[in-house]
Amino acid sequence: MNKYPRIAIAQINPIVGDLTGNATKIIQYIERAKAEGAKVVIFPEQVVTGYPAQDLLLHEDFIRDTMYVTEQIVKNTQGITAIIGTVRATARGPGGKSAYNTAIVAKDGEIIAEQQKTLLPTYDVFHELRYFTPAKKVKPIEIDGIKYGIQLCEDMWDEDYDRKITKELANQGAELMINLSASPYYVHKKKVRTKIVQSHAKNNELPFLYINMVGAQDELIFDGGSIVANADGTLAYQLPQFRECLQIIELDKKPITELEIKIKEEEIFEALKLGVRDYFQKNGLRKAVLGLSGGIDSTLTAVIAKEALGAENVIGIAMPSKFSTDHSITDAEALAKNLGIRLDYVPIKEMYDSAVKAMQASFEGKSFDVTEENIQARLRMMILMAYTNKHGYTLLSTSDKSETAIGYTTLYGDMSGALSVISDLTKPEAYKVARWYNEKNGEIIPEHILTKPPSPELKPGQVAPFDYERLSPIMELITNRVPLRKIHALGYKWDEIRIVYQKWKNAEFKRFQSPIALKCKPTSFGKGRIYPVTNRYIPSALFENDEEKIECEETVCVLK
Repeated sequence: MNKYPRIAIAQINPIVGDLTGNATKIIQYIERAKAEGAKVVIFPEQVVTGYPAQDLLLHEDFIRDTMYVTEQIVKNTQGITAIIGTVRATARGPGGKSAYNTAIVAKDGEIIAEQQKTLLPTYDVFHELRYFTPAKKVKPIEIDGIKYGIQLCEDMWDEDYDRKITKELANQGAELMINLSASPYYVHKKKVRTKIVQSHAKNNELPFLYINMVGAQDELIFDGGSIVANADGTLAYQLPQFRECLQIIELDKKPITELEIKIKEEEIFEALKLGVRDYFQKNGLRKAVLGLSGGIDSTLTAVIAKEALGAENVIGIAMPSKFSTDHSITDAEALAKNLGIRLDYVPIKEMYDSAVKAMQASFEGKSFDVTEENIQARLRMMILMAYTNKHGYTLLSTSDKSETAIGYTTLYGDMSGALSVISDLTKPEAYKVARWYNEKNGEIIPEHILTKPPSPELKPGQVAPFDYERLSPIMELITNRVPLRKIHALGYKWDEIRIVYQKWKNAEFKRFQSPIALKCKPTSFGKGRIYPVTNRYIPSALFENDEEKIECEETVCVLK
């Protein structure tokens, strides 16, 4: 006789705030689970509301409507037990929070139990103490004679917490552990999750089911990749990344499988493709527009958009100036042809000459500098925004993380757009992902794009004045809050670190005004990173071991 029932994992993609649509999908998956003979079906964290609902959770109307919709879902659980992530109203808790992040257990049209989330994260993109009251206690929930230890997301990430929820539930007699999650993606996070799940399973000698959400919400991408570990810690099941899935679990058969991890470039590409696709579909958007310059950043952005939306829904616009090289156009044309996307042309030479002429008196005879360079970038943005406005399309920003980190971007120019697709990839990573794409699909991206030096082409003969292979790791280390002395110990010179830190710090005002940026790293330039724009702090490490004098003039750290 089997100890465990036939269980279905419903790894689905909800939409934040689409309570009716989410409920419809949940009910459909309940019916599918019943049709496949499942006795229990399990859904991700906050699947009814979508995640993260953010300040919608501060609206009493939203909480009330969510509870009503949850009740309608419960009525559709005849003949099956459903474990569903949702939110529930509670009496005002500490700090005025009036909701629980909860998992309800519904059976035969009734809620038979529920378990609130205990550990509420307040780091990176998480602000759950802003919205929720933590659970007062945890205890296993008995369903058809089996004690289920039910927990939500952070409850298993207990390394830095005093309470160990998995251990508490196991000590109270749980026979099967279930974690409902909405865990945002970063590259190879599946490895991290799997290690934690297997460790909990082995240490507590019970099977562990981890159910993760899939889909994208603004900057966050949820990769699914739900996993199941046997009681000995071996991996039993793994669901696909980046797509919805209903998986039947039969624990008594004790299946064993090897962890499948995509190579870094493939995983990143699939994540960003999902991020673009869901941003457009969930917001009811039509076609994507981007400036196509023949450079690596606009190239990779166009490739991802084409794969996410279809070639018929991507439009490139070439905007050559008096400083553009011939290969800028020929490379863009070759790429557009290979991708099958539309390419339009709007030269800016005459507009640029007119703008500079009109400004000559106010320039007071000062020589050509970054001012005239940026006029070109902003004229291009004027064209792109006019095009998207006129046709009701949506503009994609093409900046990468290396440029965003050091401010080598133009505010109200190439930084602009509704969604920044590759701004969590450094310049070297963008090249690697592009080369991976060509290896998989043939030479879609012209080889010249992958070999020519990057250039904004805003003045004659211009190329980017940085060694991105050297600069990008320093930037990532600083962004990840690695102490500067440790960066130096890794082999980077103090003058390199100073220059990168100065540019990184001084570009904060630009990042503050950046578009939504798809996140695929543990630390990104998004909502999980909160720095002051007005900021005079300079690390003392930049003064120690100093071979050059650093002077501070007002709020700008200047190398002399």
